[in-house]
Order: sequence, then C-alpha cells, then structure tokens
Amino acid sequence: MTGGKMLTICKSSAAFIDNRPVFSYNKGVPDGSPINFAAYSGTSPHIRNKKRKAEKRVNNSAKRVLDILGLIASSETPLTASEIGKELSIPKSSVFDIVNILSERGYITTVSPYGKAYRIGISAYRTGMAFIRRDGLFNSAHPILRNLSDATGETCYLAVEADGKIVYLDKAESSAPIRSSLNVGSQNGMHCTGLGKALLAAYPEERAIAAIGKNPERHTENTLCDLPSIMVELEKTRERGYAIDNGEDNKFLRCVAAPVRDADGNAVAAISVTMLESNFRREHVTDVIRKLTEAALAISHINGYIGNNLY
Repeated sequence: MTGGKMLTICKSSAAFIDNRPVFSYNKGVPDGSPINFAAYSGTSPHIRNKKRKAEKRVNNSAKRVLDILGLIASSETPLTASEIGKELSIPKSSVFDIVNILSERGYITTVSPYGKAYRIGISAYRTGMAFIRRDGLFNSAHPILRNLSDATGETCYLAVEADGKIVYLDKAESSAPIRSSLNVGSQNGMHCTGLGKALLAAYPEERAIAAIGKNPERHTENTLCDLPSIMVELEKTRERGYAIDNGEDNKFLRCVAAPVRDADGNAVAAISVTMLESNFRREHVTDVIRKLTEAALAISHINGYIGNNLY
C-alpha cells in the first residue's frame, strides 16, 4: 500500500499503482528477483557526482580566499598577485579574481603607485577588532598589561598561539623614545620568543614538539634551532617560572614572559615584558620578573584559574 493505494509488481518487472504503470524495467533483472526501489528514487549517480564536484569547487575557492587573506595579513610588505600565486601555488588568474573581490570589499588595499601590490585593509581590521572587543581574555588582560608597562617602563605584549606561531593580540607600549613596537596581529616563531617559550614550556611534550616544527628558523646567532637544545631550555623555563628571550629573535632586544592559564589550568596565552639589551640589568630584570609573574597570575585568576603557580 502507498498512501492508501495498492502497489503491485508483475512478472515483467513493471510496477503498477491502482493498475496504472509507474515504471518498467526488463533488463538485467533475473526472473523472480526483487526490484531495488532505492535505485529509482532520488537523484541519479551522475547528478550526485556533479553536485559533489560543485561543492568541492566552492570549498576550494573559499580556502583560497582565506589563504590569500591570511598571507597578505602576515606579510611585512605588500604582495603582488604573482608573489601570492607563487607562494600559495594558485594560478595568477584565480589570484586576480580573488584579490579584486577582497579589494572591493575593503579586506585588502593596493599600495603601490600602479595598484599592483596588496596589503591588509580596513574591513579586515574591523573584523579583528570585533573579535578583540568580544574576547574575554583581551578584556581582562588589557588594563593589567597597561599597568605592567607603566610599572616597568617597558613595552608589554599579550599573545596566543595559532598554528605553531605566536600571534600578538595586544600591546602596551613604553613611552621611551627607543622601544620595542611590534604590530598587533603580527606573527612570530614559538622557539625564538619569550612568549612562545612560555607557552611551549606549559604544553604537554607532544604538543610542544609539534608547535616547534621540524626546521625552526634561525633569527639571530643566539637562536636555538635544534630540538634537544630547545627542550632543555623549556625545562629551565619551568624550573625558574618564566621564559627568557636572550636576543634570540632580535639581537638588540631582551624579553621575559610568563603563561596565562584558564579555569581548566590550560595555558591559553602569554604576556611578556620586552626591553632593550642595555636595560637587561640584574636589578631591573629582577623587579620586572616579579611584576610580570604577578600580572600573569592576576589575569589567570580573572579567567578562572585557582592555582598559584604558573608551572
């Protein structure tokens, strides 16, 4: 019965509803074998295959848009379509289509006299600021970071990890005429920064090794690039309770950093105090470390952490 109507199958492999033929299928069905009605319902395999291919093209296009936007955002200098295509292995014609749309929407902007190179635009900035305004970590850390900078006379940063990179989420700049001043939103290595090492030392070993990667880049002559040396440094970080960047990212700068933990005890961010090499004196650094760890614990407690140790 189908909706109160009688469905019958005759020996010629035809289906009837109330004696009216619905379909007939005489080829390839052995006499007396049941008919697979599922084969006659829904869309055909050809249409389903076309649909899957179309969905895959849409997904690939979306991925390309995000990859291009991410590459431009992370670049210190404007990038041309050719440079973008080469870096991401995307045909130049596809790059042009995407950057034109991103440019029209304000997510990137042209900066060269001939309109051939691109940097991040105001719409991307608005999107990032919308995240920051709604982020509880940022809101809890910002005033403490500002107070830490005022108390130490140095530039302070808040950062999180994303895909094995440090991403600077906030900063409180020193008023000194010569100071560290990295852009919020910029990225850096985990292995060569105080912020990165503060987080790596708080991670389980397997996660730390994955974040370090197989070929850590050398930024200065002080950069630790081999895994055994980095792991030894992380153990020292846990023992002392804070991380040190001894000119490993920039030979003229020194940095101390500590992790920020959430209610579950997970290291979700790190804060740092960055100073010129000439300011890296024992009496000054001792005071900075005390204030740094107090600030990191204060932010952690606001975010639900109940412990009193950062490691």
